[in-house]
Amino acid sequence: MKKKVMKKNAAKKQKLEKEIEESEEESEDEEASGEDDGEESSEEEKEAPKSGKDPASIKKAANDAKRGVGSVQRVIDRLLRQQAELARKMKENKEALRKAEKELEPLKAVLASKRRVVNKLKNDKLHAVEERKAASQARFRKSNAKRMKTAQKRLAAANSKIRGVKGKAEDSKIALSRAQSKVDEFSRTIKELKAKGERVPEDFKDDFSSPHAWKPPGYVAAKGLAAAKEVLSKAQAVYKKAYGEFEVKDLKRKATADLLEEVKTKRKAGPGAKVEAASPTKSKPESKAMKSSTGKKKGKGAK
Repeated sequence: MKKKVMKKNAAKKQKLEKEIEESEEESEDEEASGEDDGEESSEEEKEAPKSGKDPASIKKAANDAKRGVGSVQRVIDRLLRQQAELARKMKENKEALRKAEKELEPLKAVLASKRRVVNKLKNDKLHAVEERKAASQARFRKSNAKRMKTAQKRLAAANSKIRGVKGKAEDSKIALSRAQSKVDEFSRTIKELKAKGERVPEDFKDDFSSPHAWKPPGYVAAKGLAAAKEVLSKAQAVYKKAYGEFEVKDLKRKATADLLEEVKTKRKAGPGAKVEAASPTKSKPESKAMKSSTGKKKGKGAK
C-alpha cells in the first residue's frame, strides 16, 4: 500500500512539473513575441509620421497585444494556483502517509504477536492429536502382542494335549478295524459251513461240555463269532470315547488357531481397521461312518 501511494504521488509530481515547464515556455514565447511586437509598433510609430499610417490602427494593434498578454497571464495565474493546490495536497498526502505508517507499525507488532500465539495454539493442537494417535497405536500394539502371545500359548497347549488323544483315537480306530475284520472272517466261515450242511448253533446255554473237549466246526465258528462281536462292541465304545475326546480338543485347537490368525490380520491392518472374525470349521465325526459300516456288516453276519 505504501509503495502504491508513493508511486501515485511521484506520477502527480511529474505531471505537475511538466505542466509548469510548458506554461513557462509559453509565457517566455509570448513575452518574446510581445517584445518583438512592441519593437515593431515603436518602429511603426516612428515610421508612421514618415510613412503616413493611421494612428487608429496602431492603437488597435496595441489593444490586441494587451488582450493577448492578459489572457496568457490569466492562464499562468490559473496554472500557478493549480500548482499551489497540488503542492498543498501533496503536503497533506505526505503527512497522512507518515501518520498511517506510524499507526501501521504497532498494528504490525500486534499482528506478529497474535500470529505467534495462534501458531502456537495450532501447533499444540496438532501435537496433542499426534500424541493421542501415537498412544493409541502403542496401546494397540501392546494389546495385540498380548493377545498374540496368549493365543500362541493356547495353541501350543492344545497341540501338546491333542497328541496323546489323537494317538489313542488312532489306536482305537485300528483296534476297531481289527475287531470288525474278525467278525467278518467268522461270518464268512459260518456262511461256508452252512453251505456245506454243518450245524451252527445260535444259543450256548445247553453246552455243559469241558472247554478243552472237542467241538464241531460249526460250534467253534459260532462261539468265535460271539466272542468277536463282544470284542467289536467294546472296541466301538473305546473308539467312540477316544474320538469324542479328540474331536473336542481338535475343535478347541482350530478355534485357537483361527484366533491367532485373526490377531495377525488385525496387526497387519492396524488400529481402527475392521476385521471379520473367522468362524471355526467343525470336522465331520468319523464315528458315525464307522458305526454305519459296522452296523451293515453286523446285519450281514447275523444273516
